[in-house]
Amino acid sequence: MFYFSLPVLRGPGGYSLTYFDEFIDDLLTKDRVCDIILPRLTQRAVLEETEGLAPRRSLLVRALALMGFTTADSGAGRGRKGRGQI
Repeated sequence: MFYFSLPVLRGPGGYSLTYFDEFIDDLLTKDRVCDIILPRLTQRAVLEETEGLAPRRSLLVRALALMGFTTADSGAGRGRKGRGQI
C-alpha cells in the first residue's frame, strides 16, 4: 500500500489531499474521476470464457503446495511433507 499524498482538484474551491491508493481505487471502481468518464473494465470471468484467458492461479496456493501444505489444512504444523496431498 502506498502512503504518498496526492493533491486532487475538488471543484472551484481548490485542492485537497488524498492518498495514492485511494486515487487508484477511484480509477478502478468509479465511472468518473477528474471530470473524465472512464471506460468500464471487463471482468476476468468473462474474459476467461470468451477470449480464452487462462484461469487465475494463486501464487500462495502454489507456494503452500511446495511447502507440503494442502488447501484443506488450516493449522500450523499440520500438513508437513509426506502427510498431505493437494
